[in-house]
Parts: sequence; structure tokens; C-alpha cells
Amino acid sequence: MFQVGCMGLLRAVRHFEECRGLSFSTYAVPTIRGYMIRYIRDTQPIHYSRSVRELASKLIRDHLTDESPERIADIMGCTVALAINALSMIDVKFTSEQDVWSEDDDTQLHVDAFIDDLPRIQSQIIKLRLRGVSQSDISHRLGLSQPTVSRALQKIGKQYISIMKGAAAI
Repeated sequence: MFQVGCMGLLRAVRHFEECRGLSFSTYAVPTIRGYMIRYIRDTQPIHYSRSVRELASKLIRDHLTDESPERIADIMGCTVALAINALSMIDVKFTSEQDVWSEDDDTQLHVDAFIDDLPRIQSQIIKLRLRGVSQSDISHRLGLSQPTVSRALQKIGKQYISIMKGAAAI
């Protein structure tokens, strides 16, 4: 799961566009979370039909998750069986998400250790980028060209992926 989150982080670093007026963290957090949720969905042993997923989404949106399947069927105009399946999907989804975001998550420790092991200039670049500073501003602050900053970020990303692949093999 850590590796999936790292893939989301790398995607956020590569695709963040400062011109949209968002801070990096505002863009990165949903991107990382999306990667992790998609991974959970795609690797679940139980796959739900589109109708079940859509009903589950409506139940969450309309705050009907505490209603009985019979009441849901009446309100939503669906079968009781479909309501039962949607409720079970919601239970599985929230249980999985709670597991992902548990207090035992040591992702930050791994990221901090990785950054601490980088050469000083690369460490400064990635720390600034993770705080939402644009590549252009990083280059001005550190006295580098913007392409140099871009190449450094790409190199850091490749190093991180390489390390994570090695950790997965252990």
C-alpha cells in the first residue's frame, strides 16, 4: 500500500500545475488517496456491478446508509437485494479505507528517511516541491535553472521508485 501511495505522490509531482492556483498539497493528497482507493477497489476479492456501485454512491450521498434494505428499496425504487448488496459494499469499502488510513501508517517515516539520504541540494529541492513551491521558484531560491530543478525531480522520483521496488522484493 505504501508503494501505491508513493506512485500517487510521484504522479502528483509530475502533473502538478502551479498556474491552477492550488497548493501542491491540495493537489497531492487527493491524487495519492485516489491511487490508494483505486488499488483497494481493483484488488478486492469481491467485485460489484455498476448498479451496486452507483446505488452505494447514492446511499452515501443521500445519507441513507443507516436505513434498512427495505426502506432503501422503497426510497430508491430498487430491489431489496440490490439495496443489501450496496450496503455490504459500503461496509467493505469503509473497512478497507480504515485499514489503509490506520495509525500504524509509517509512510512519512519512509519518505523522511529517503529525503534525509539524498544529497543536500536534492533534499532541498524535494522539500520545497513537497511544500508546493513551483519549479521556477525553487530554481530562483537555490540559484539553479528551472530545467536543472526539473531533471533533479525526475531523478529523485526514479530513485524513490527504485528503492521501493527493492523494498517490495524483501
